[in-house]
Amino acid sequence: MEKIFRFLLSIHLIEGLLRYFLGPTMILYGLTKILRTQFVILPFSIWQVPLEHLAGSHLASAFLGYADWFTVLLGFLELIPAILLLFRKTAFLGSVWLLPLLLSIVSVNYALDLSENTQMISVMLLMANLLILFFKRRELVHIAKLLFNTHIRFKMWKPELWLNLAVIVFVGYSSTKPLFSYLNEKNMLTGDWHNRHSYEWQAQNYQVLDSLKVSELFPNIFVEKDQYYFMPFGRFEGIALNKNFRGLKYELHDTTPISLRIIYQGSIRYSGNLNIINDSIIELSRITENNKLIDKIELKKRMMNPRRYGR
Repeated sequence: MEKIFRFLLSIHLIEGLLRYFLGPTMILYGLTKILRTQFVILPFSIWQVPLEHLAGSHLASAFLGYADWFTVLLGFLELIPAILLLFRKTAFLGSVWLLPLLLSIVSVNYALDLSENTQMISVMLLMANLLILFFKRRELVHIAKLLFNTHIRFKMWKPELWLNLAVIVFVGYSSTKPLFSYLNEKNMLTGDWHNRHSYEWQAQNYQVLDSLKVSELFPNIFVEKDQYYFMPFGRFEGIALNKNFRGLKYELHDTTPISLRIIYQGSIRYSGNLNIINDSIIELSRITENNKLIDKIELKKRMMNPRRYGR
């Protein structure tokens, strides 16, 4: 009996140490969010860095700290269960409450490549929470029995089963079909946008061979040194163009030669031929009905987000 008593005493001691390690730590993290001192983007110059060059820690701070009320809410969601952990009667509730929070924290820390210290601390907190739940396994088993009570017999469970399977199949098929169609929306101009490797095109080397004919054509869309983006579903955007136009579309026709059209509110703003110079440069040219070259411009390709290439 004495050995058993000592064994039980050691378990309670370990559980208590874990609770007093996890609880105060989560109180600290909760308060930093409530006081809005955690998700601060520093240095201030980071605000001017393009999205593709931001580190994971800056992305996390920009996302989680975007709305003040959301940051404060996260703080209370951590603070309340942390306080519950300190009391033996409410420790089980606090540990159950913290489990999904800590799982999400660990996932975010590793998904956004935060520092190794941050990742390690979050894993230690999660392991401490899991150990507390292990010591409270009797309560977990009791809850599981209540949730999955095999003594309760439901009527007409077979029709319910077939109905639910039909609903799952119908919703799954009807939703995934357009999603796969969306994923396949790419061409030589868009790049692998789904894996965050879309193309940016910079206009360069604009040459006018017949200025009289150019004035008769539609206004020129492509301007030297400006950046342009060909997006899924035929959406077209340029950094300079956004100041003057919205709702620009493009059409790429796989003919010989390849033709490109830029459309604005149903009217053609640009129509020309596309010639592939090499892997990184294409040439756009406009030709009269008599096959006379009017003007041409080169677009230089740049893969966006190159640091994540191949991941």
